[in-house]
Amino acid sequence: MAGAKKKTRKRAAAGGKKTSRSGTRAPIPRRRPPRTQPRSGGRKRPAKEESELSPWTVGAAFLAVAGTGYAIKKHLDAQASDAAAKHASRREEQAYAVAKDVTRRAAEAEERVRKLAMALAADIHHRIAKHWNEHAPPLHFDGCFAAQTDGVVIRIDMTWLLLGIVDPAQEHRAISGRVAGVLAHEWFHFLDTARGSRGLHEEELRADAFAGVLLARLGVSPIHFATLLRDYRQSRTHPAGELRAETMLGAHAREIQKMGVVGLTN
Repeated sequence: MAGAKKKTRKRAAAGGKKTSRSGTRAPIPRRRPPRTQPRSGGRKRPAKEESELSPWTVGAAFLAVAGTGYAIKKHLDAQASDAAAKHASRREEQAYAVAKDVTRRAAEAEERVRKLAMALAADIHHRIAKHWNEHAPPLHFDGCFAAQTDGVVIRIDMTWLLLGIVDPAQEHRAISGRVAGVLAHEWFHFLDTARGSRGLHEEELRADAFAGVLLARLGVSPIHFATLLRDYRQSRTHPAGELRAETMLGAHAREIQKMGVVGLTN
């Protein structure tokens, strides 16, 4: 009996079929196909959204985006500020370069005028000495205000003499007239043996009249020296500039009449 049961089980195993203890064939369970349709009369359950986000997640994402936008804006503002600073720096450098070039050109023009005036002064100085048959005293261009002499050296302040002169090419005559007038004035003080015995204003007016006479003999126009004299203010040692100019011009006109020359040499 036991042997028969074992054989039955072996056959069932070999045939792929299960048998019950009683020897009958066991029913094979069938797999149900997946349900695609809802049950009749039943409600369809809503599918759960896998991408559903919590308010905390949304808030964190918003804060992250806002922070990124602020960082980008800050970076762009920094770049704009740097660009503006660089532009302003370039403009300052350009303005400094222009100002430096203007200063250089002005210094060069001033130096040219000074050299021209010094050359004219040396020439006129020797012409006056030759006219009076005198030895020309040393001529210096520093160490005084305006012009002066101590009976040994004649000094002229070129900064005062060239005040208002810009273009030496166009104002050559003005420079020459000023230099000649100032030198002629100082030559009177240099030659004056009675210096110090008269009043200060009288001595200055005599020197201005002497300058007018000498300018007429040298053939130099007195107009530019008169302009220089008119700008001179009255002081304890010098009379008013207008009076000095009129005195010089009057002496020049009388000397021109003596010489029989009509008109002025410009």
